[in-house]
Amino acid sequence: MDYKLSASPHVRKKDTLEMVMYDVVIALLPCMASAVYYFGWEAVKIMLVAVTSGLITEAILARLMEKSWKCILDGSGLVTALLLALIVPHLTPLWMVALGSIFGIGVGKMAYGGVGENIFNPALVGRIFMMISFPSTLYKFHTADGLAGATAFPLVKYMGADWLASNVGGKAELYKNLFTGKEILGSMGEINKGAILVGFLYLGFRKRLKWRVPLVVVLTSGLLSYLNGEDPIISILSGGLIFGAVYMCTDMVSGPVTENGKAVFAIFVGTCAFFIRKYTSHPVGIGYAILLGNVIAPLINKYTEPRVYGKDRNMKKIYGILSVVILFIAGIFMLTSLDKINQKRKEAREEKIMSQVKSYIFQKDLRYDDEEGIYYEGYVFIPAYDEYENRYYLVLGEARGYGSKMIKFAMGITPDKKIAGVRILEASETEGLGAKITDEKWMEHWRGMDSDYKFDKEKDAAAGATYTYKNIHKTFNDVLVKSKNLSKDDSQEEEEELDGEGGATDTEGWGEEETETRDTQMSETEELDGEGGATDTEGWGEEETETQDTQISETQDGEGGATDSDWEEEGDSKW
Repeated sequence: MDYKLSASPHVRKKDTLEMVMYDVVIALLPCMASAVYYFGWEAVKIMLVAVTSGLITEAILARLMEKSWKCILDGSGLVTALLLALIVPHLTPLWMVALGSIFGIGVGKMAYGGVGENIFNPALVGRIFMMISFPSTLYKFHTADGLAGATAFPLVKYMGADWLASNVGGKAELYKNLFTGKEILGSMGEINKGAILVGFLYLGFRKRLKWRVPLVVVLTSGLLSYLNGEDPIISILSGGLIFGAVYMCTDMVSGPVTENGKAVFAIFVGTCAFFIRKYTSHPVGIGYAILLGNVIAPLINKYTEPRVYGKDRNMKKIYGILSVVILFIAGIFMLTSLDKINQKRKEAREEKIMSQVKSYIFQKDLRYDDEEGIYYEGYVFIPAYDEYENRYYLVLGEARGYGSKMIKFAMGITPDKKIAGVRILEASETEGLGAKITDEKWMEHWRGMDSDYKFDKEKDAAAGATYTYKNIHKTFNDVLVKSKNLSKDDSQEEEEELDGEGGATDTEGWGEEETETRDTQMSETEELDGEGGATDTEGWGEEETETQDTQISETQDGEGGATDSDWEEEGDSKW
């Protein structure tokens, strides 16, 4: 009898590949429903495009490899396409989604021989390919209401957890939003942790995963965040850590097969995710961490394979592994300790620099009630006040220079929305060209400019290098416009507060519509008719026609008002 041996790994169970894969699809349904709930038809279109392009690619390559196109019915390609769709932002262009799905299944799966033979997670291969090829799109997220920005991780990383919590109503509200996905930026499937938890419970109930693996990944990353002085709950709930731990670290093909190996793999992935997020420019490191884990999975399998009956354990190998683990943990503590020391030094240095920047920009003493400032449409606005309570703004932001190099700057804005001063905090431009931006005279010439200022190539740029300077001018102009919008928003909030306090202040009502003033004056006229006269302060600043109406009423009434001769002397003058 001719037996056909399928690809490894081999497990003696009644379950079939199709049963396992479609259980994973069922487990993804809560995340899919959450994506549709938050992002609507955009989510549906992305999932349809990813699935269609991925399955077509798999069918074509299967035929080229002399396999049946019906392999697409086993569910493995469907799972890969859905995972890819759920780990991209909902406004990712559809052609980009199709390209990522084609690359993930074509290169990440079929190039190794198809299902069961790939060494990397195909969905992550497609995602990393998209991140490398289109970083600006893959790192830009929107909430369901259209708010643009980055995920919670960059905000926590660069602004701090306390700052982020203060902008959403406290840490309890922040935890709630991170768990439910409300007003949280991120990929479609990763923002709702409740939906991921439902899928995790289903897979555990169906025994499609080892619950220890995702738990160890999450706890390892959270513990390292705690040891580093960060909020572990925010680090766990932010980004795609939980989604990757549940749906990708448990992949039976690209991960280790031994029980001890799975534990080592989970610790490795959780550790790498923390270090990639902490010490690299990537705000979320779970994707790269899992791929690194896939690379060493064969090595982990080799050194964690069960002991053969009748043979002694290789104690040298065990002691060697334990030594490496101990050194690794010791290194982690040393790095975190050094990082805390360096962070304190950095904070002290930045505080000194900011003090000098404030003095240079405004050239006067101002009061800063809120040193952390307000994050408004891509910039940090720090309000400041003089002795007359006039509001200034110290703005911190970035402008894009030549070659996508970011230029960090601080700008002062006066109460009349002009530039009080500019200071370039960090720049790496070409010497002699873009380097002019750090010149004192160049920074000084911005004082007094407003949003109507037009770009002047001779004053604002250096010969042969206009790209950087045009972008800086455009950014400065954008800051001035947004400072006006921010002031309008603050004024509207103050007016709403005054309206809701039940009484008008001394300054309320000035500049109201003529019809409202006339109604008030008519009421005063009726009171005069019945009471015999106005007070000393009534009627100041009223319109000429209204004053005459009041005067006529008083004259006709004849009670205690001005005489006819008095009106003749006053004529048409205003009170």
